[in-house]
Amino acid sequence: MKHIVLFLSLLTCFFIGRSQPNMNQLMQQEKVRSYMGKKLPSVNQFTLDGGIYNAAKPNGKPTLINFWFIHCKPCVDEMPYLNELKKKYEDRVNFVSMTFENEQNLKIFLKTQEFNFTHISTDTNYINEVGVRFFPTNVLLDKNGIVKVVTNGIPNYKDKHGNTLLNIGVEKFEAYINQVLK
Repeated sequence: MKHIVLFLSLLTCFFIGRSQPNMNQLMQQEKVRSYMGKKLPSVNQFTLDGGIYNAAKPNGKPTLINFWFIHCKPCVDEMPYLNELKKKYEDRVNFVSMTFENEQNLKIFLKTQEFNFTHISTDTNYINEVGVRFFPTNVLLDKNGIVKVVTNGIPNYKDKHGNTLLNIGVEKFEAYINQVLK
């Protein structure tokens, strides 16, 4: 009898585990991915320096939008790599960061952390409308504002020992940028 109960318990755990999506499946179902091949919602937003930005109306250049927040360690960890991409492509690509952090906290944070993008302190309504649920999320738009790539951060690759090879992820993301520049 004990063996039957144990077997049924294991079988139940197996099917419950199989029916619940893992983190990768949840990220793939994120609403922001439904914009692939389409424009993001059109909303005028103020940049930290007083300009106006609208993701649906690019200025004829591809745009990288980074969705992040201050207390997100992976968000902060990828900032130096994003800064490198901006330095390399700044004359050919728009680089925009969007966060739900309030403007005052964002300004304080940027005094101690270099992040050379155009910053938008937006309310959560736009981030919710776009459907970003995992941070960081990078959305790459072509010069017409069409979503071409959505990644949850710069893609990470691991070596056989489980060490993150972020430089390979940066190279992969750079390949995405080069694709939209063609």
